[in-house]
Amino acid sequence: MKKIGLILVLLFSMSAGSSFAGNNDKKNEKATKLVSGKVIDQNTGESLAGVEIKIDGTDEKVYTDFEGNFFISVPVNSNQSITFSALSYSLEKVNVSQLGYHSDISLKNQ
Repeated sequence: MKKIGLILVLLFSMSAGSSFAGNNDKKNEKATKLVSGKVIDQNTGESLAGVEIKIDGTDEKVYTDFEGNFFISVPVNSNQSITFSALSYSLEKVNVSQLGYHSDISLKNQ
């Protein structure tokens, strides 16, 4: 019986502590959305691996996988741009507000 009481006290204190901490953290967080997509060559339609995807004005960046897929968390209601860059391709800048939850991007070979 003592074990059950101790378990209940621990569970309650963990859930109460996390909800209070969560409320404080959310005030300081900016709202974000997860965007996924695929980067392809504009002429051939081939997937592009290793494309750098960077949120301008921040250190946040990700790279496409071997199949050209990416996932990046972007700020909601922002005027920031995201830059897609790869060797021998023109830079592509896209405003965060233009990105849906799934956005495919094509890069033009230079």
